[in-house]
Amino acid sequence: MKTDKLYIRAAAVSVIAAAYICRLIGLLFPGLEFFTYLRLTLHIGLFSAWGFSLNRRLVQKKVKKYLLSVVVLLLLWIILKTLKYRIISDPAADRYLWYLYYIPMLLIPYFALLAGWCMGQPENCRQPAGLRFLWLPTIFLILLVLTNDLHQQVFVFPRGASLRTISDTSYSYGPGYGIVLIWMILLAFCALGIMISRCRIPMEKSILFRPLLPMLLLILYGLLYVSGISLIRFLAGDLCIVFGLLYMDTCENLIRCHLIQSNSCYADLFHAASDSCAQITDNHYAVRYAASGSQQLTEDQMRLAEEGPVMISAGIRLHNMQIAGGHILWTEDVSELTSLQSELKEVQEELRDRSALLKLEYEQDKNRKTIEEQNRLYDLLNRCTQKQIDRISVLVTEYENKGKNAVQGHDILAQIAVLCTYVKRRKHLTLSIYSHCRISSEELKAALKESLKALELLHIRTSIFLDPEISWLDGEIAAQAYDFFETAAEMTIDDLQWIFVSVNILDEKLRISIRLSSKTDLSQLPHLYPEAIIDMEEPEEWSLIQILKGGTFS
Repeated sequence: MKTDKLYIRAAAVSVIAAAYICRLIGLLFPGLEFFTYLRLTLHIGLFSAWGFSLNRRLVQKKVKKYLLSVVVLLLLWIILKTLKYRIISDPAADRYLWYLYYIPMLLIPYFALLAGWCMGQPENCRQPAGLRFLWLPTIFLILLVLTNDLHQQVFVFPRGASLRTISDTSYSYGPGYGIVLIWMILLAFCALGIMISRCRIPMEKSILFRPLLPMLLLILYGLLYVSGISLIRFLAGDLCIVFGLLYMDTCENLIRCHLIQSNSCYADLFHAASDSCAQITDNHYAVRYAASGSQQLTEDQMRLAEEGPVMISAGIRLHNMQIAGGHILWTEDVSELTSLQSELKEVQEELRDRSALLKLEYEQDKNRKTIEEQNRLYDLLNRCTQKQIDRISVLVTEYENKGKNAVQGHDILAQIAVLCTYVKRRKHLTLSIYSHCRISSEELKAALKESLKALELLHIRTSIFLDPEISWLDGEIAAQAYDFFETAAEMTIDDLQWIFVSVNILDEKLRISIRLSSKTDLSQLPHLYPEAIIDMEEPEEWSLIQILKGGTFS
């Protein structure tokens, strides 16, 4: 990298020397125009190449913008000078080309001042108000020079001379020229002052003078050139070129001293990075830059990583990312991650086995609890209907013994139907109680109707009334009401003549009323239902009332 820099500097010096030799040949041998145009080509090529170099190297956007503006102004100055001395022959046109010189002469110091202020500043910094408005006097002075033919305050021509034929060799300076000169010197010294402040080494009083020397020579040269010393005009009479070369040298020194941020040393920094394992190649995988800790890679290994990261050795993973003009490759030590991944895989397998075991235990426990719950529910259903089931078993045996008698067999079967109806309906109500849900009044009505329908098989007259205002009721209340009805029916089933059932709401309590005709003594019923009201209205006619509390009805 240092060798490349030396080659570039040697080439620049060679171009400057060749151009200066061409100038001397042109002065000594005016008829050799080839060397004049060769010198022009060398200068334009040199400043253009320097502009492209700045555009590629500089990091700060604002500094780059101002410095590139200066390069453009230098090229404009060279073109104006060439047009004036080599192409245009009209005196008036020559004079206006001469006036146009002052556009770059006034703007270059102004842009140099702005660039000097932006050195070392963040990108989003705002310029001071005074610095932002310096363009107003600069533009005013440019317009003052360009309109000199109207007022002649900058350059004064002989009286009576025609402006169409007067040349730029016979003139004197007016007061406006002094203002223009003072403004250019003032901007130059302000730029120099800012650079001095930027060149001061932090925590020390010393100053980096290397970037300032070309700037001081530039100011000194300007003063000597204006003074008209013939030796200066002969040795360095091209103000534009000398000005541009000194300005270029100043900027390059600022870049070398790192006062202007650039990417010139990125390659050295990249190579010196000890904690990096990266290398940059061209499109053909020829290594251009490599960090000191990078690993030697074959082209096959590099190409394998184009689709994605690949393992090139135990614990070493290679990455390949395409960039402009080539690829960047870096290796990553993933041995710890690989070891951790292996441990995690073992833990995962262990957890999978443990999870399968826990799942099996859960399934077994679930099955056991399901069986226990089913057994509990079965016991619950059996407890509430066990008496009827036992009675059905007795009646079945009795039917087998007396089944030959048609009348007795019919009565036994009818009683079995009454009991079976109760068992079926009572188990349904039990499930409702178990689920803690409310049931429709129609379910209680349907249960009572079905039981009454079974009683009709015994030639018993039946009737039922259910309060239509009852829509829903608790399952437990419905079961108690149905149990009360069933008990009364079973106690009187042998001599029951007729039965009437009424269910309604009284004082927000469910009231079931049963009227029946039977010779059976029901005075013992309160032993089973202490809150029941038992009354014999007429001989063999009973009124049974049970009021149930604790439910909600709607």
